[in-house]
Amino acid sequence: MSKTDADDLKFEPSDHCKDVLDQDIMKSPPTTNVTFFAESEGIPPERSPVAAISKPISPLADSRNSEVSLKSESSTIAHEQTPFVEFSKQVKELCNVLWPSSSKEPPKDFIIERLAGGTFNRVTGITIVGRDGQEDVRLILRVPRIEWESRPDRDVAILRYVRQHSSIPVADVEAFDITSINALKEPYVIQNRLSGISLHSAYSQMSHKQWCTVAREIGRTMLAMHGLTNPTPGLIEESMDEKGNRGFTVCPFDIKSPHDMGWKKRAASCATTADDNASITKSYGKTTLHFLATQFGRWFAEELTRDPMNIYHWDYMHRLTKAASQMDRFGCLGDDDNCLTHLDIAGRNIMAELGPDDSLTVTGYLDWDSAMFVPKFVACAPPWWLWQDKNDNTDSQEEESKAGDIPVSLEDQETKRAWEEVVGDDVVFYAYQPQFVLARKLFHIAVSGNHNSTHLAKVESFLEEWAAFYKAEMENYVPSEDSQEKEDVTEEDKSPTAYSVKEAAEGSPVVGTTTESEEKSPRAETSKEGGALC
Repeated sequence: MSKTDADDLKFEPSDHCKDVLDQDIMKSPPTTNVTFFAESEGIPPERSPVAAISKPISPLADSRNSEVSLKSESSTIAHEQTPFVEFSKQVKELCNVLWPSSSKEPPKDFIIERLAGGTFNRVTGITIVGRDGQEDVRLILRVPRIEWESRPDRDVAILRYVRQHSSIPVADVEAFDITSINALKEPYVIQNRLSGISLHSAYSQMSHKQWCTVAREIGRTMLAMHGLTNPTPGLIEESMDEKGNRGFTVCPFDIKSPHDMGWKKRAASCATTADDNASITKSYGKTTLHFLATQFGRWFAEELTRDPMNIYHWDYMHRLTKAASQMDRFGCLGDDDNCLTHLDIAGRNIMAELGPDDSLTVTGYLDWDSAMFVPKFVACAPPWWLWQDKNDNTDSQEEESKAGDIPVSLEDQETKRAWEEVVGDDVVFYAYQPQFVLARKLFHIAVSGNHNSTHLAKVESFLEEWAAFYKAEMENYVPSEDSQEKEDVTEEDKSPTAYSVKEAAEGSPVVGTTTESEEKSPRAETSKEGGALC
């Protein structure tokens, strides 16, 4: 990177305060249309996308009494939600609205079943009972536990996008409503119920052969997602073109407070147009470095706008941007390609059917709420729990550093090898090397920001890890014979993220700038053989 390129990323707090306070910078940049518009999914263009049923279900007869599964109310109490007995009645009312009986048939029968939910969604089973030889229709109802923390419109968009553009098995959306104007008085998504059982619940029953099958299937799924690309990182939303055809758009990551519910109006209007593309391109640029610098600048601007007199560790965003610039010089940010990733492929989110002959079939992947377009090195995070921790109870980002370690048992070694053989050298290249593990941590910080003690701990940990890595690489770097003689590396260069608030305030080059010694050091040539300066 040239000094001119680096200077383009520089921003000084004192110069920006007035500009930031004069405009509403904390708003997310406009969303941008991408070029893959899909055909309308059977929903007339004139029909509001706020509440929609994807496809009709054939009339079913009333053949038995409805049943309610009464289980522990602990999660309901913890999240202050409607008790299940009352909630099940609301669900039946909603079902009667979505799938009404004709005047010539008796009311349909709906079996409502309480299921174990997740951190962010209340999960309920719905069975529409069949008659006259028709099969039951089994569905899943997902209701956000905390409305302002959820984006059901995006949940619907990612499922539809994956179904339309890949063969990855995911649930089909039957109905959804992002408003609270319905029988539940809450937003919801209803999707078909995938067959099989959660892989996590089957661990004790699985043979070594089945573990290897899972490893290969996850590898194939990762490669399928890598084939879904976009010019920039971002989140998938649905949009509509001038002719009323539904498509998809990739929008920037949220910076505004999640308590803001303005997204509902945008989702209701599907107002995104191709004209917004220029805005996102300018904001995120064409490289991963520009994306990271933009994100850290947006988070800093949000803090200035919210409370300029009480900024939470204001220097961190500058130090993170400087770290990103150094990573780019070391070749740690990959090749600037972006692809789709799930971000939470764990046993609890994989449905499978186990056969008596040690066979295993993956029937689907759950919980796509965190899916997004990311730089390629982020999407290559290995499913290390397959061979290191089959309970997958630990923090994936914290334990990922152990992914490349040789497993203790020969069976786990074979499981690891099964995954590696499917994904190939390109993915393995990004999977285990420490510089890419650090780069993934930096990406997640750029997306999540730094608004609580948990985020703060991860930021501090990353800065310490990167400073140590950078120092070691600078000390061990040996220039090629035809390069200029290496100059002495100062202590400041060796600890690139450790500078004082006073130095920053006095105008030191703290963000995205190039120190003299760094300018003399050529960017590492990243290769599958040697990695980046390693």
